[in-house]
Amino acid sequence: MRLIGVAAGLVALGAFVYTFSRVLSVREAIEMLRLHKSAICLALVLYLTAYVPMTAGWVILAKGCGAHTTNRSLARVYLVSQIGKYLPGNVGHFLGRVFLVRQHGVSIEVAGAAITYEIIGSLASGALFAMLVEFLSPPGPGNAVIPLAAAALASVLLIALLFLRRETARLHALNALAAAVVCYFLVCFLMAGANIALLGAISGNYSEALALRTAGAVVLSSLLGFMVPGAPAGLGIREMSFYALLAGSYPASDVVLAAAAMRLVTTAGDGIAWLVGLTVQTREADVDCDSSTSTSRSQAATPVRSKKKKSANDVLSRS
Repeated sequence: MRLIGVAAGLVALGAFVYTFSRVLSVREAIEMLRLHKSAICLALVLYLTAYVPMTAGWVILAKGCGAHTTNRSLARVYLVSQIGKYLPGNVGHFLGRVFLVRQHGVSIEVAGAAITYEIIGSLASGALFAMLVEFLSPPGPGNAVIPLAAAALASVLLIALLFLRRETARLHALNALAAAVVCYFLVCFLMAGANIALLGAISGNYSEALALRTAGAVVLSSLLGFMVPGAPAGLGIREMSFYALLAGSYPASDVVLAAAAMRLVTTAGDGIAWLVGLTVQTREADVDCDSSTSTSRSQAATPVRSKKKKSANDVLSRS
């Protein structure tokens, strides 16, 4: 499955590079990016803002699945591990998160359950967001957003049912999942805003209909890039699907340039989040704190017990 994902990512990346080279030269692209640097900065700010609900969703899910550590530690683990999605396989951030969270006393089972709920919540919120956007959009010819979103949502529900059959569906974990879906819905909103800002500035078209169609294409292309296991950070999959979903709505040169600019924005944003995560000072996990507290209490109680034993021995010796 992973080899198929890698092959699909390479094919999609090659197709996008070929399309890009047909409609734009490197010099033209650099000049247009320089011309729209304000929109790129705005998109970067929106993407960095999206890290707030992304991180909050992970913290809520980890706590709901039984992680006994501080929120700051969980947030740091998330920020640092996200850079791992650029490794081949598109699973490095998940593996890194499991490894890092183990250092704070969280078991592999708890981390795995939180990550599974995160995947379910991300896909479900993205599919629902795309369907809502398409419902609000005016009808257009050849629009495949609703079928794609419905298929993604159906797969999410299937995964959720299979997972919940094997794991005990605790009420607090399901409540955490509901709260996380709200967080990921905000992420979809911010990601859509970043892409609308880029594509609107490049094309000069800020119409409501095109903005809504762009929002749906952004979320669905991100879902496809997220689900393909082989492509690092959805490289190629996200860009080519974004271009395919918006074919005919904008000039081809504007769409491919916006897709390439958004890749630069997300890469820079993930790098900044990684640096922020490295600078966060975390405290010891609650489990470690509790164990150290119990250890100190037992050590404090030991002299008292020894004194009682000593006094009893003295009474016996005197008698």
